[in-house]
Amino acid sequence: DLAVANYGSTVSVLRNVLSITISSSSTSICAGATATITASGGSTYAWSTSATTEAITVTPSTTTTYTVAGTSAGGCISTAQATVTVNPSPTVTFTSTATTICKGTSTTLIASGANSYLWSMGSGNSQSVSPSATTTYIVTGTGGNGCTSTASTIVAVVQCQNTISLNSASAGSLSTLITNQCERNAITSLTLTGTIDTRDFKTLRDSMPQLKSIDLSGATIVAYTGTNGTAYYSTSYPANEIPQYAFNYKSNLTNIVLPNSTKSIGDDAFTSCSGLTSLNIPSMVTKIGYSAFSFSSNLTSLNIPSKVDSIGGQAFRGCNGLSAITIPSSVILIGDGAFWEFAATINVDANNTNYSSIDGVLFNKLQTVLIQCPTSKMGIYSIP
Repeated sequence: DLAVANYGSTVSVLRNVLSITISSSSTSICAGATATITASGGSTYAWSTSATTEAITVTPSTTTTYTVAGTSAGGCISTAQATVTVNPSPTVTFTSTATTICKGTSTTLIASGANSYLWSMGSGNSQSVSPSATTTYIVTGTGGNGCTSTASTIVAVVQCQNTISLNSASAGSLSTLITNQCERNAITSLTLTGTIDTRDFKTLRDSMPQLKSIDLSGATIVAYTGTNGTAYYSTSYPANEIPQYAFNYKSNLTNIVLPNSTKSIGDDAFTSCSGLTSLNIPSMVTKIGYSAFSFSSNLTSLNIPSKVDSIGGQAFRGCNGLSAITIPSSVILIGDGAFWEFAATINVDANNTNYSSIDGVLFNKLQTVLIQCPTSKMGIYSIP
């Protein structure tokens, strides 16, 4: 650098060497952090950030190079640069088995997106929690570059009821009356009144896993057509029918009171309801569908109403908890295998014009066809 001095008629050129140095508190930071850059060697400074101080504090969002121009007392200028590298912080996210739980139960919180995790209650990517009140949980995740970030989630705690009564103002609305799955999980006994259809039966079957006792005596079943019913395909469901597959394989169901207006029991409605011990079929029922009660092996008490005219194939197959069953005079059709693997004695009303029984064995009316011999009969049996 050159400086010029004019002394009368003499011009002197002076060499003035200016060296600006620059230092940074950190040349590598995490996103959101700050760094202080300090210049030295000059009298005044002008930064690329427009600052004029000796030191600047910066919070760059991306890797940035900063330039400073230093000026000496003699007016000479020199520049220097410093680069601050910005490392990304991890993006920590949450998942949980449930964000709303019943008081006294637990949920598991799982964090992801970082290399290691620190919670207020420990370390690791997952924590099982059982708060007594609604609680906010915070986790700090650290990435491989040492940068951290935090995430939080709220676990809401509600007081759940085991026994409840609900009224369905419109068919298919049961799922909207209890939207919280943890509350559904707690229900063991439910009384449901109002208008219902197969969609509500699906909610009872699939969304209330602890449900043991159901009272539908004050409900009315209406028709529905579509894909959201108890079957696994689009179909039509008649009014006043316990829909097909209504409770199939719901093994913890022990007691149910059906709507008084029920007129038919759909196919597979109670298949493998192994916890069901008794059932009073309403007097208006005229049809019992295919496999309606098959393998409900702990049924010990069940009536066939006097208006039933058809019993579907395999309807009572494997119902070995029953000791006897009576077929009323109204029955005109019994499907194939209705009493397969059936140990109970079968008694037919003497006024039935299509079927008869002798010593608990089912025949056609003329006793020319043996339809079903209970599995409990042992030894030699002489056909009439």
